[in-house]
Formats: sequence, structure tokens, C-alpha cells
Amino acid sequence: MNPDELAELLATGWERFDVEFKSPGARTDKAYLGKVTRAVLAMSNRRDGGMVVLGVDERRSQKATLLGLTSVQLGTWKSDDARDALASYAEPSVEVDVHQVTLDDKTAVILQVREFADVPVLCRKDGVGLREGALYVRSRRKPESVEVPRQAEMREVIELAMEKRLRSFLGTAAAAGLRPLSVQPIAAQATSDETHYQQQTDSLLKEASEKAKSRGYWQVCIHPLPFLSRRVKELLDLVGIMRATAVEYRGWPYPSVLARNDVQLGKDWVEAQVDERIHVEQWRYYQSGHFAQVLGFWEDWFEQDDFTRPEDHPRPKATLGVDYTVGTLTEIFEFASRLALSAGGADTMVVRLGVYRLRGRCLTLPSTRIPFSAPRVAAIDSYQYDAVLIDRDVLLADPRTPAVAAARELFQRFGWNASVETLRGLQPPHMQ
Repeated sequence: MNPDELAELLATGWERFDVEFKSPGARTDKAYLGKVTRAVLAMSNRRDGGMVVLGVDERRSQKATLLGLTSVQLGTWKSDDARDALASYAEPSVEVDVHQVTLDDKTAVILQVREFADVPVLCRKDGVGLREGALYVRSRRKPESVEVPRQAEMREVIELAMEKRLRSFLGTAAAAGLRPLSVQPIAAQATSDETHYQQQTDSLLKEASEKAKSRGYWQVCIHPLPFLSRRVKELLDLVGIMRATAVEYRGWPYPSVLARNDVQLGKDWVEAQVDERIHVEQWRYYQSGHFAQVLGFWEDWFEQDDFTRPEDHPRPKATLGVDYTVGTLTEIFEFASRLALSAGGADTMVVRLGVYRLRGRCLTLPSTRIPFSAPRVAAIDSYQYDAVLIDRDVLLADPRTPAVAAARELFQRFGWNASVETLRGLQPPHMQ
């Protein structure tokens, strides 16, 4: 996390389900360590994990204000010391990245917590405010870390653990050759189903925000086969599915499903329109299980971002970031895998992608990478990635591989034949 990202986080004003603020304190203060540990354990039992930010006024009556830690307090939160202290309370161990970020001469400690790897994390021993054997989670009622209070929170943790075991089994079976993994061009027999889905896509595109389509954008369609108009029986269940399947690898959910979003209800769909900083998008999710989206390129909307310096903003319609693109595609296929397991999913899923307003754009690499030796510029205005049929087992076992395949095909249109290993190295860390 950099200072701009911390400023953005504080600007939201309040804690989120994936972010908990803690006032300044030292690791050596047992009561303070107990509060921080409870938050870390709870984040580890949440899908996609979360962040605990130390050094922020956490009073509920106040908006988030950075107070910063003293130099003495900061000295107690060195990375190895912090990891060891937190690990001593976790069974199995938690994965935590520790960062110090300075903003306006005040320094915060950011604990980036990964979701559990295999089984939920329990509290290993008693501590101040901690109970041996307790399962801590993020409450569904409000953003706080608590001992699992109800069957609803317990079910979420159990389902996440079961999903992980299923993914592991399918990956092992495929590696052993027990089940061939299938990613295929869309079959002829699916044509009639695609006609129904295309009508739904056309409906969204007709009503989609012109702003989102005025600059570079993605068109994403994900749906099950065969077509069933009421695959999801209850309209309001669609909202729950979207919230449960959203991916939060990069600090902003994909798709944008935020508590403050106004979700619109249609005849057989729910929809959200987002225009916030660099996030310009519109998505619609149908009772047929069809997800359709228009998603603006982040690079084209930095002029709306108050948390980065204007001189650092990329020029609209000029670039396409390699890391942004790989991250977006990784999120799309991970999201598709989660949809496949939901009430709107099926044994066979279709992913269809389009990328628009490319002509004249240059590919850009992250600042940590050696730049291209010569500009990689798109000569085409749009590119449609062939719709693919993907077995649900494929998506569950390894959503990263089809994401890398899609990225390679797109980058070849810029004259760059990227290696699979290079692109895998750019995927969000939660996918490694």
C-alpha cells in the first residue's frame, strides 16, 4: 500500500467489512495486541481476507482520522516481530504482510491478512480479549470482529473451507489425469441458448451509461448452460449472490458491490451503476444466471481521482497497463468460478469478453519492471476474445490459467508475445 491508497481508504470515512481500524498502540501492550489479534484472526476467516490499519482514530462517532504511531510504537511492529506475535495466537498460522505507510508526516502500520489456506483459523491460546479455541469472524450485521455469533457466519466459513477442499481435489485429480480439464470454443448446440443471452446483453448495452463507453472499456458476459429464464427462483436472491461472489483482490471489489451502491431491481434482474473515482462501470445480473457488464479502463479515469497527484495521472485513451489487465482478467475468471458454484451456476459456464477503444494505446509495464525496448501499440480498435465453454471443475481447480490465456491473446494484438510465467507473476498475490 502506498500513501495515495491509504488516503483513499481513510476518505471512505468508516470501517468496511474488509477493513478494520485500530488506534495507535504498541505490540508489547497485551490488551492492544489482543484487539489487533482478534481482528487479524477474523480477517483470515473471511473470503479474500482483509486489512487491519493501526494508527487511526477508531471511535465510532468520528470519521476515520489518521493519528499515526510514535517511533517507539512503530519499533514494536517490525515485520518479523509482528508476524511471530500474531502467529502465536493462530492455529493454523495466518499469512500477514506488514507495511508501514507515511501520510502527512504520520505513519500507520498496515496488516494485510490473507484468507486461510485450507481450514479456518482458530485462536490457539487465551489472551486479553481472546479465548482458546474461539473462531473469530467479521460480523454480517456491522463491520466488527467477533466470536462467531450465529449460524449464518458459521455457514459462510464452512462453505469457504469446503470450496477450498473441492478446488484442491479437482486440481489434484486433473494433475493425475483422472479428469481432463476442458476449455473449448463454444459449441454449435449452444447457439439457441446464446441467442437468449445475447438479447439480455443487448438490453444492457442499449441502456448502459454512455460515459462508461466513451473511453476504453471491457464488455464481460458470464453465464451458465443451458439457458433457463428462472434459474434463480427469487429476484432478491440475486443481490445475495453478487455480494457473496464478488472478488476483492485489489482493494476494490469486482464487480463493484458496495454497501453504499444503490442496486436497482428490474423485471428479472438486478443492476448497479458505479461512477466513483477511477471506477466507472455498470453491471446487470439476471435470474437466468447471466452476468453482463460494461467496465471502464481504470487508466482512463484518473482525472476523477483526488488521491493521486495530477502529474502522475496517465493520459486518457493513451495507455493500457499490463498489470491492470492481468489483474482484471484474473478477477473475471475467479468471479466466474464463484458464480459457477452459486444458485445461478451450472456444470458448464460460458465466458465472453470484449475490449474496446484500443487503437493507438501503448502497453505499459509496472514501474518495478524493465520497460519495453520499443513501444507496443494497438492498431485495432477492439478485440473480442472467443467465447469459451468451461467446465465448472476447470474454474474451481484453476481459474488463473484461462485468465493468463486471455491476457496473452490480447497482448499479442499489441505485438507482445508474453510468456505464461511472466503473466502469472503479475496476477494478484492472493492467486499465487
